[in-house]
Amino acid sequence: MRAVVVGAGYAAEGQIAAFRHLGVEVAAVCGRQADVVEAFAERLGIAEASTDWEATLRRVCPDVVCLATPAALREPVVQVACELGCDGFCDKPLAATVAEAERMLAMVEQAEVRHAYAATRRYDPSVQALARWVREAPFGRPLSVDVNLQSALVAPLPWSWVLDLTQGGGLLNNHFPHVLAILETVLGGTVAQTSGTARFDIASAPVVPEIHDYREHVARIEAMSAAEIAALEQRPCDADTRYTADVVVATPWGEVPVAVRSGLGEESRWVFRFERGEVRALGELSFELVAVPEGGFQRSLPVDLTLPDTGHPLGDRYACLVRAMLGMVVEPYPTFADGLRTQRAIAAIRGR
Repeated sequence: MRAVVVGAGYAAEGQIAAFRHLGVEVAAVCGRQADVVEAFAERLGIAEASTDWEATLRRVCPDVVCLATPAALREPVVQVACELGCDGFCDKPLAATVAEAERMLAMVEQAEVRHAYAATRRYDPSVQALARWVREAPFGRPLSVDVNLQSALVAPLPWSWVLDLTQGGGLLNNHFPHVLAILETVLGGTVAQTSGTARFDIASAPVVPEIHDYREHVARIEAMSAAEIAALEQRPCDADTRYTADVVVATPWGEVPVAVRSGLGEESRWVFRFERGEVRALGELSFELVAVPEGGFQRSLPVDLTLPDTGHPLGDRYACLVRAMLGMVVEPYPTFADGLRTQRAIAAIRGR
């Protein structure tokens, strides 16, 4: 099998590591800047670097098209991939808007191609261990969940697509999909209702030249003096920087209410309450698990699962999704339908 990756950043690295680990040849990588994509391809040993993704797809006609671009750039790629009968592997969020996500799902369903949506924190071993524990129900049925998270977009940050809603930026687009994926995986259900609030704390940000990879953002701005920052062009920002979400998850035990609060500045923790006790998941998106039975002593829950070793932090979780998508293991996996449901939940929180 062969894949073409559209995008040349950190997510693309993870996708390439996952597909290669599972024996899929990455035939080409596509990006907007010739110097960036060429250096990326050379560093990862990919034969072809291209700035014309459409011409590359039509010539190579790969088995799988991997989308690792900002969300707003994905719909045209999905359209061409569907014309060619290529499967689609898309990072989260699926799209920048609900309407885009609806069109993308309709395309892949009409083309009858496989499609995977990579909100892959669901594959973290601690998440899988907690999901297994909930299914076994030693404390009875789940009653509610409280989630307190440190995550927020905090100035100073250089301007990038992450601060632009039209490109798929914002904390809701880039963090909340993992939160929903974890909740649905652990509780064994799907989101039925969502409401909440979004905050927009960064009105403008400086444009720092030659930043491509988001991992450079904070380091670059922290290395600059206040005078250097003040001399830069300021560009307006409209991305949400923190959020609250009140979610109802429909589960085999009935509806479970969940309260999510981000950007609190506190230690991140998830508290799952059951009929006869609770489980505390300590961490943001990967956990140390502690069970606290009603009237008893707390104890640590073992996490005895492991991820595929692709040599890349993102690639290890991506590989779990890739092997399910390609039929190497027989299990359900998240698709563009899950991406659309997540996009609708985000829109409900933003009120847009």
